[in-house]
Amino acid sequence: MPGFIFISIYEWLNNKSYNISVTIIWSLFISNIISLFYTNIHLVLYKQINFNESFKILMYITTAIIMPFLISIFLQTKIFRTILFKTNRKSINDDIFNDIIDYDKKTIMRIYLKSSPVMYIGTFKIREEKGTESYITLIDYVSFNIENGKNIIFQPDKYKLKSSVVINLKDIERIELIYEKNSQLIERLGLLNTKKEDKNIKVKDAPEPKDILKQIKAQEKCNNIEQGN
Repeated sequence: MPGFIFISIYEWLNNKSYNISVTIIWSLFISNIISLFYTNIHLVLYKQINFNESFKILMYITTAIIMPFLISIFLQTKIFRTILFKTNRKSINDDIFNDIIDYDKKTIMRIYLKSSPVMYIGTFKIREEKGTESYITLIDYVSFNIENGKNIIFQPDKYKLKSSVVINLKDIERIELIYEKNSQLIERLGLLNTKKEDKNIKVKDAPEPKDILKQIKAQEKCNNIEQGN
């Protein structure tokens, strides 16, 4: 029972799904580990005290509930991720979004669709975790028609609207991401050269979608001038 509780909570926290045979094996293994741990603690520290079975079961279940949270927190620590990445370039995540989205800082996304000329620029807000059937949500977004020189289709900020857009992952061709300058992902993904001679390189904060829009307009203006000449 404690092992099954542990596995169930761990799967839920880390968006994992094991088949029934693996779940049974791990449940039995973890139950035995928990039981063995407390048995040895009892023999070493509390040998003179006789704990009843109800108290033991309560301790086993409590441990099975708490430990998945502690392990999940440890797996997300910078030191563990760094060691794992430097050892063999591996990730503990089954979903690449957990490695490329900065959930602590702002992440700007440019999303291009497969069978549509529409492109979205916005701030990542939330997403589902159901594979290709998942949806991803952007806020403070602007949509463009990239077939006609990136003409604006919809710009909520222009009308002082607060809006969001929800996009199905299976409809997305590619995603470009922009991070804050103090995002830990910049170094982790190798986006910044950390050699001593390059320490003076300055990384700008991730711009707001409306600032990206201004840059696009300025670039289009320059292109029109060049074409006129």
